[in-house]
Amino acid sequence: DIITFKIGQYNVVGVHGDQDKPLTVVDNMTLMTHQHYDLVLSSHRHHFECDEKNETLVISNGSLMGTDSFAEHLRLTSRPSQNLIIVSEKSVCDALYRIVVD
Repeated sequence: DIITFKIGQYNVVGVHGDQDKPLTVVDNMTLMTHQHYDLVLSSHRHHFECDEKNETLVISNGSLMGTDSFAEHLRLTSRPSQNLIIVSEKSVCDALYRIVVD
């Protein structure tokens, strides 16, 4: 459930997110793979979240289906959404669009 790839000159790591917390995912992936990442993508939490740690952007994708019965049981709800990230030569995230699905 870990994938690493490059977009231009940027190093990106994608994780499912069930093994990681947003506050520790940058440190964990960096230490585990001995790489610096410009962008960390995750999805397990089923809601949009964006943060930055030590020049690494952490973006959590929303759920395409929205709230499921498990999340509802935990009193966690969200609208269905996906993220569109525009990458440029100047920035790993020149623009970020949250697309809400109705």
